[in-house]
Amino acid sequence: MTARGQLDAFGAATATAAYRADPYPYLAELRRREPVLRLADGTVVLTRYDDVAGILSDRRAGTAPPHGGLDGYGAVSGIQGIAGNDAPRPVSMLDPPMHGRVRGALGQAFGRDAPMVLRPTVAHLVSDMLAKAAERSGQTVDAVTQLALPVPLAAICGSFGIPEEDHAGVVRWSRALVRNGDPGSSVTDAQRDAAQDAEREFASYMGRLVVRRRRTPGEDIVSRLVRADVAGAPLDLGELVANAVFLLVNGYHNTVNLIANSLLALLRNPDQLTALRRAPATEVPAAVDELLRYDSPIQSIARVTHRPIELRGHSLPAGTGIMAMVAAAHRDPEAFAEPDRLVLSRRPARRVLSFGGGHHYCLGAGLARSEAEYILVAVLRRFPELSLAGQPVWAPTFTLRGLESLPVSLGRPAGPRRGAPTSRRRTHAPG
Repeated sequence: MTARGQLDAFGAATATAAYRADPYPYLAELRRREPVLRLADGTVVLTRYDDVAGILSDRRAGTAPPHGGLDGYGAVSGIQGIAGNDAPRPVSMLDPPMHGRVRGALGQAFGRDAPMVLRPTVAHLVSDMLAKAAERSGQTVDAVTQLALPVPLAAICGSFGIPEEDHAGVVRWSRALVRNGDPGSSVTDAQRDAAQDAEREFASYMGRLVVRRRRTPGEDIVSRLVRADVAGAPLDLGELVANAVFLLVNGYHNTVNLIANSLLALLRNPDQLTALRRAPATEVPAAVDELLRYDSPIQSIARVTHRPIELRGHSLPAGTGIMAMVAAAHRDPEAFAEPDRLVLSRRPARRVLSFGGGHHYCLGAGLARSEAEYILVAVLRRFPELSLAGQPVWAPTFTLRGLESLPVSLGRPAGPRRGAPTSRRRTHAPG
């Protein structure tokens, strides 16, 4: 097949409802048949675990700009008077040396202690969420909006000092923005326009918030970002806005998808659901890692080669765009035994790749895991009769995988339980 045919075939296969419902059979075939797939536009698609893990940590490759633009961030300059700042990029789209400076500032504001600092807040929010859900016992509810979304959204918005009446706007903007991470061929003109509108609106909102925190700082994340200083170089207004938006969206969106995807996987594998409900706290972190592997909320991670790379007999010149297919890597039988089975007791030698690798390892990985561990166990124990009550609806996205809705029946709730998993999760160092 020609390269143009490969591009058309790949795009067509990954745009179907069948792929959204279950991408893994197609990715398995691609991994077996052509693990290094070159498309007509020059992009290379990687599907084997070793190749995906390798490129994510390879310093000869970095982060590619998004397929959508950054007009929304750049537009802040016209609103807030940023002089000479041309579309500042969030840390996820920076490479050294700029990456180290910005990541250092973000680490001062949103460090590795975030799970511990937010634990009391998360515990309170979970208790409140479960109480509200219990009021609808015996009814059918949407697990995405009622069980997966409330806690991560409220926790991150609260830590930013964003009032509850603005949470709906954050969700609306985020849902439009995530299409910027998808390949251009999979995004319609209307979706692209909506994403750019969301960028502008979100950037304007965040710009006003940053300006207020500069005038009247507090102890929220935005105030800490404003105060952050790496080697005498604090973030300018454009960098503050771009990275605050990035932290806020990624501080809840992928966690919601992880929780909802995990609930669906568990409901479809009742023996594993029972195992997690009964699991001691020490076993919960590994169980969540397996849920991340089994149906990752991050399906693909973009990279671009900075220097030539040879890979399985293929020459990748500098400037080659790469789709590192995490979803395919996680189902590679050379890396994981019986990869299509959900086995919460799995203790693989290979790590999950959902949060990237190298110096771009996700800053919020610990918080996402911690929230998922707490919420999943709390929901399963409070609602022992939880069951599917309809067909799930998947979001029409490629790079990120998440549910738009998941109908479930809550059944009769058990009594409130004190405590939740408090095991100390291993710390993942960036790079």
